[in-house]
Amino acid sequence: MQTRNVVIIGHRGAPRVAPENTLLSFRKAKQQGAEGVEFDLQRCKSGEIVVLHDSTVNRTTNGKGNVNRLTLQKLKKFNAGKGQRIPTLGEAITFCKRLGLFMHWDIKDTGFEREAAAIVRKAKLYKRVRISAEHPATLRRIARLDPRIETGLALRAIPRNIISTARRLHVRALHVRIDVVTRKLLRDAHAAGMTVLAWTPLSTRVTAPFLKGALKPGIDELIVNRPDVAKKVLGSRFK
Repeated sequence: MQTRNVVIIGHRGAPRVAPENTLLSFRKAKQQGAEGVEFDLQRCKSGEIVVLHDSTVNRTTNGKGNVNRLTLQKLKKFNAGKGQRIPTLGEAITFCKRLGLFMHWDIKDTGFEREAAAIVRKAKLYKRVRISAEHPATLRRIARLDPRIETGLALRAIPRNIISTARRLHVRALHVRIDVVTRKLLRDAHAAGMTVLAWTPLSTRVTAPFLKGALKPGIDELIVNRPDVAKKVLGSRFK
């Protein structure tokens, strides 16, 4: 299996050793050998874009409530674990740039595509960011707002005619759950000039035997909960 060209991306950072989607988790992912980090974005009540996966803070912090009903001031009071606070997108960008990490922004909610695209444009992040989403409408809006931004379609299963769908959405990457990646998908996506990323669910126990068995030849990037295990199995394209 050809593995040396697979780029390792920390799934919400390094959530097995640090609270997910926090600056500490991003630092740990870098230390474990990741070239980039994937993190989730939502907008809070006061309008700021924050780094959080769930629609509520209940699971990942000591607080309670829906993100869209909480102001940033309130969100910053919650402990996300090990003393970490919920980062804003601006804080995450500054931190990741300092560490030299590529960023995958996974937009969890619709309605702030214009703000996200403006941030990429103003900070000149075209070579440092890919925006992904499960919502086709989000990807269409991003492409319409700024076609220079690289986008990816997040998939839990492979629907029929996925390549033609991806082309209509103007995406350049497919983010596919690792256990549903097929050799046919890889062939078709690469023939269309698209990148294929395999991602591991947060609940997956990532071990070397698991990765060796699950990875298909031709996967371009791996979004993984254990960058350190992936590093041992795959090596790294970037030094």
